Amino acid sequence: MNIIKRIIQNVFRYRLTACFFIIGQLIMYVTIFGALGIYNKAYQKEADRLAALYKNRIEMSVVSLNKSDILSACTDGVTEGNIRAKKVGLYYTERKSSTVAPEIILAVNEELPYVMESGRIPGTSEDDYGKRLVALGRSQYRYAYEENGKHYVTFENETYEVTGVIGNEGSDYSDNMIVFDNRCLGDNVRKTVNELKEYTIMIDSNTVELNDTYEKVYNNVYGADINCAIESRSVSGNGQSTVEKTLQKENIKINKVVYIFCILNCMLMSEFWIIERNKEFAIKRTYGFGQLRLIGGIARDILILGAASLVIYVLVHLFAAGVLGIKLYTISWNLRLIASVLFINLTALVCTIIVPVYRIMKMNPAVTLEDME
Repeated sequence: MNIIKRIIQNVFRYRLTACFFIIGQLIMYVTIFGALGIYNKAYQKEADRLAALYKNRIEMSVVSLNKSDILSACTDGVTEGNIRAKKVGLYYTERKSSTVAPEIILAVNEELPYVMESGRIPGTSEDDYGKRLVALGRSQYRYAYEENGKHYVTFENETYEVTGVIGNEGSDYSDNMIVFDNRCLGDNVRKTVNELKEYTIMIDSNTVELNDTYEKVYNNVYGADINCAIESRSVSGNGQSTVEKTLQKENIKINKVVYIFCILNCMLMSEFWIIERNKEFAIKRTYGFGQLRLIGGIARDILILGAASLVIYVLVHLFAAGVLGIKLYTISWNLRLIASVLFINLTALVCTIIVPVYRIMKMNPAVTLEDME
């Protein structure tokens, strides 16, 4: 206990330098954990994207010439695979925009891949059939308005109850998604969809090959509109990763620049730190302390300052989240993230002790003591 007390007294003996050093470290930790939060979000978004991909996928691009209910007709007799319609533009009253393009679930024969933050996908219970229901991603959910304890949105001048929020707290992959069920569409939306000249039908499955299902859908679409044009293709692979795009969107470069600045700041503080201890180190060298012993002591002291900064940072973060309700960022801890934290902190420690180590190795005890008299 006395040893620990002496070490703490030695480390914090020069209070002003220690205080500035800790402040610099705190800024660095804000940068480090902010950057890790961004990386975590990027990889969680990619994980959500991959989880939403079906093993077998066929895409049908349809150009329709007749105003017919192809979306309902194309599911007749289909008992395998899920079918969705995409690229169907609707007028979204809350946003005063017709650019939103929801997914419309046409047939469900196996589990849907949507990650739900709360609620459910519309049409997943028999009680939902015929009602006007919709599920929104978190970015879209902010446009919903509340009445009588429920949330609603308006498409094509029709009111829809929001039954679920799609998404993952640590990812924005599904934030802009809007999902209908074909059986929940109102007359206005159905009329708008039926009047579309172009849209895409996705046939998906994780359990079966889709040749038979595709043939049925293809024939059903032609049966509803013999003059339509269909371009079909089998979709393979995982597509383009979202990681780099997310990192660019979140300005990860700024975090890197700030981190480098913090390292340089810590190196500057270590310069003041060693200047204050020049006489102390010169006396120790005179009394036979070896360079390795002195360097080990420097690393220990700076490591203690870094640990103190980390404790303060964690306490401030917990206070902000628990008392003030401010969540700075979301981090899901895993082995890669822990290794990254250790590596980044080790890099900071090595860079910080470079100046003191250089001073110790070049020190002439007699000259240093003479200059300080």
